[in-house]
Amino acid sequence: DPGHGGWDSGAKGPTGYMEKQATLDISRTLNRLLTRWGGGGGGKVKSFLTRRGDYYLPLAERTTIANQYRADIFVSIHINSNNNRGANGTQTFFSSEKASSKEAARVASRENAVAREEGVFRARPGFVDIEDILFRFERKLYWSDSERLASRFQRGTGGALGLKNRG
Repeated sequence: DPGHGGWDSGAKGPTGYMEKQATLDISRTLNRLLTRWGGGGGGKVKSFLTRRGDYYLPLAERTTIANQYRADIFVSIHINSNNNRGANGTQTFFSSEKASSKEAARVASRENAVAREEGVFRARPGFVDIEDILFRFERKLYWSDSERLASRFQRGTGGALGLKNRG
């Protein structure tokens, strides 16, 4: 899932490069690599993108797409901003009951702010969000698996790319 898109540009870099474009570029490259690897490696890995261009997809639609593909893993790519221009490294977040630190809570709050915009639609009388009900039920089933995968991914990514491990 390339984070952000359309009117939701995400963070903006010092050169004007927007997070929505960076995440789309990274996701396209990762999708090509995984498809090539999965296809050549006996088809054990299949990769799909939630969006292929610069347009906005509501969060519920992103999860619906993942569910339609019967995805075992949902990865949303983001590029965090930071007031400290010297900050660098990688972070991996996963769904959990509460944030692991104040920094994680701050990033999650900022990244999930778009969900508050979508809340206007959901607040209409008579609207029942079945996808949200199922998501709340299912996510608790996979929290420990998500934490293990996130930990392994974080350890491997930082080391392979030579980047600081930000947790």
